[in-house]
Amino acid sequence: MKHEMIAGMVLAGLYLLLVSKIVTRKIAESKRKIQFQKAHKIIGILFLILSVLHFILVIPLLDQRPFSMTMTGVVMVLAACMEVGSYFLRRKLVKKWLWIHRWCSVILLICLLAHVGIGMISLNQYKNNIETIELKDIPLNNIEDGSYIGEYDAGYIYARVRVTVSNHHLQKIQILEHKTERGKSAEIITKQLIENQSTKVDAISGATNSSKVIGKAVCNALES
Repeated sequence: MKHEMIAGMVLAGLYLLLVSKIVTRKIAESKRKIQFQKAHKIIGILFLILSVLHFILVIPLLDQRPFSMTMTGVVMVLAACMEVGSYFLRRKLVKKWLWIHRWCSVILLICLLAHVGIGMISLNQYKNNIETIELKDIPLNNIEDGSYIGEYDAGYIYARVRVTVSNHHLQKIQILEHKTERGKSAEIITKQLIENQSTKVDAISGATNSSKVIGKAVCNALES
């Protein structure tokens, strides 16, 4: 990610902070204060529900995401829970509830900006990794009989394979591990590699990135 884009995101976050303060102050001074408070409560509860739902949906993909991205997501969910919880417990907390509510809002905003920033950076790195994949046509005549383990991690997609060579031919390609989102159909590339007796074949349509990662893992296995 370019430095200009990071700076733009930081400026955008600061701008949102300034605008939100002005808007809330104007609304609080108007006759629509009650309506604003009701809308604020509804939006807060909706945000919490969507945050929890989002976290549940991405649980299967946590291994494919940066740890820092996962942690900022967890903190956001906890901050949202505390924010909504402090509102409903405001009578018991008395004056403390507003202090908790505001600090949770600050933490949530910081984590949200960090979460989006880390996500964009990791996505950019993943795209670069995919673009730099080069599937070589490795001469099988130079490969001795045996089983070879190879892997490749592109970031959002990971593959680990076992390649069996017999009489200088690809005998079997077993996928030991394949972490992907919608690229399971790419696993058919192992059959194409064996049929063509080549480590360089066309990518699978609809699962191009996953097929490249699997192909690169096969190349790495034979080159090892």
